[in-house]
Amino acid sequence: MDPFSVGIFIILIAALLIGGALVAARLTSNRRGQLLSSEEPPIPVNLTSVNDAVLVARIGGQVSYVNEVAREWFALEGGAPDLWLLSRRVSPPDAFLELFATEGQADFEIDGRSIRASSHRVAVGEAVQFIVVLREQAPLPVLDREERGSPRALQALADISRTINASLIYEDTLTAVLEGIRRLVPYDAAQISLFNTEREFLQPVVRAGTPEYVAATRGESYRLDEGYTGWIARRRRALLVPDVSRDTEVAFQPRASDPPCASYIGVPLTVRNHFIGVAEVMSAQVERFDRDDLALLTLAADQAAVAIDNARQYSSQAERVTELSGLQKIAGAISTLQDPYQLFAQLGQRIAELMNCEMAGVLLYDRDQNRLISQTPIHGLQDALAARSSISLERGSPARNLWEDVSFWLSNDVPEDHLVQELELGMLAEMAGVRNTALVAMNLGDERIGVLQVSNTRDGSPFTLEDIRLLQIYADQAA
Repeated sequence: MDPFSVGIFIILIAALLIGGALVAARLTSNRRGQLLSSEEPPIPVNLTSVNDAVLVARIGGQVSYVNEVAREWFALEGGAPDLWLLSRRVSPPDAFLELFATEGQADFEIDGRSIRASSHRVAVGEAVQFIVVLREQAPLPVLDREERGSPRALQALADISRTINASLIYEDTLTAVLEGIRRLVPYDAAQISLFNTEREFLQPVVRAGTPEYVAATRGESYRLDEGYTGWIARRRRALLVPDVSRDTEVAFQPRASDPPCASYIGVPLTVRNHFIGVAEVMSAQVERFDRDDLALLTLAADQAAVAIDNARQYSSQAERVTELSGLQKIAGAISTLQDPYQLFAQLGQRIAELMNCEMAGVLLYDRDQNRLISQTPIHGLQDALAARSSISLERGSPARNLWEDVSFWLSNDVPEDHLVQELELGMLAEMAGVRNTALVAMNLGDERIGVLQVSNTRDGSPFTLEDIRLLQIYADQAA
C-alpha cells in the first residue's frame, strides 16, 4: 500500500474514533439529563400528583432528581441543582432543609407560593434517599385592617408571644396558651392534646370549659382517626367545622364529659417538622367560627407549639437540665480562666460528653479574614489538624450562603457529601476520620459570632433534629 493510501486510511480510522467518542459523550449527557429531569420519577406514584413539585436527594444533600414543576418553582434552567442554593428561595430555609434530614412535614414559602411539603425516607437498593413532595396551598386570609381590626389582633398576637414564652414552667405555659387563644378566638371550650409517639395516641393536657370537661382532662385520650382530634392527628391538617350538625366529612364523636359543641376549629401543633399535638376550640353557637378565626388560631398555634415544646422538654428531661447546669458551670469558670486554650479545652470536652461524640469544638468568625477560625483545642482532634480547620466566607460561596441563611447544618455521610468538598474541608475531614458532623450557629444577641461543631457519634448513629435542638441550647449557653 502506497504512503498516500496509508495516510487516508489513518485519517478515516481517527475520524471514526472521534465520532464514537462524541456519540458516547452525548449519550452520557442525555442519560444524566434524564436522571435529573425525566418525567418518570423514581418514586412511588401514590406520593405525588401532576401538580406537585418533587425533589429527591441522597443523605448528605446531593440532589438526584427534580421534576418539571419543581424546576419551574425554583427557576432552574438546567444542570445539577444544589440543595443549599435551592433553600435560598425558601422562607424559612431551615424548614425546607430539615425535610432532607428526617421524615416529616413543613409549611413554607417559595418565591411567594404557600407550600406544604412532606418528606419520605425510601431505600433504593443499598442507598437511602429522601423524597420530598411539595404542594401549593391556598393561602389563609390575611389580617385586614378594616375587616379584622388588625391593631387589636396584632397586639393580641404580640401579647400571646410575650406571655407564653415568659416561663418554662409547663403548667403555666399551657394556661397562658389557652388564655392567649381566648383573646384571639373567643370560645366556650378549648383543649390542647399532646401526641405520644411511642403509643400513638393523644393525651389532653389542659382544658377550658365546663367543670366536668376540665375534670376529665387527665383521664381521656384519643386514638388516631378518633373524632375530630384523631382526624387532625392522622392528617396533620387543620379542621374547620362551622356547623357540626351538617358536617359529613369527619365523624363527630362527642363524649359524656364534653360540653355542647355546635361549631369547631382544630389545628395541628408542629415544631419545625415534628407534630406534637392538637389545639382545639369549640362553641355552642352554630357558625361561630369562620376561616378568619382559623387563620388567627393557626398563627397562635405556631407560637404556642414552640413554647409548649420548650416547656415540656425543660420539665420532663431532668437529666438534660442537669447537663445544662454543667455548661453553666463552665460559663461561670470563664471569668477565672485567663488562658483561652484551657477555656476551649473544657468547653469542647464537656460538649463531647453531653452529645456523646468523639469530637467537639468552636469556630469563631474573624471579620478581618472573613473566615470561621477553629479555636484550639478541638476535643478529639490533634492540635496540628485543628489549627488548619477554617472555613472561608467569601461572598457568593456556599459557606457564606449557609452562614447567612440557616442556623444549622449536618451531614451524616461526610466522605460522600459534595458540600464538604465545596467548603474546602474534604481533605481535613479525611485526615481526621470524620464520618458525620453537625454545626449550629452561636449568637450573641443579634450578632452571629461563630459555630459550635460536633463530629462522629460514639455509637455510629446519625445526627437527628433532636441532636440539633439540644446542640443549639448548648451553643446559646456557650455563646
